[in-house]
Amino acid sequence: MPRTSAAPAVGLALALAFATGAGLAIQAYVNGRLSASLGSTELAVAVNNIIGLTLLLALGVG
Repeated sequence: MPRTSAAPAVGLALALAFATGAGLAIQAYVNGRLSASLGSTELAVAVNNIIGLTLLLALGVG
């Protein structure tokens, strides 16, 4: 049985971990800006969740 390398899987896992971390940092920045713009943290969170849910539904349907 030929041996396969785990290097591509490790590289993919590292890339996904990096992208997830970057996404969380960007989301925190956007939430802060939106909160300052709207004047309410709760409203900013609601807007962010509505937009995220809409995008997930669009990806799921499409």
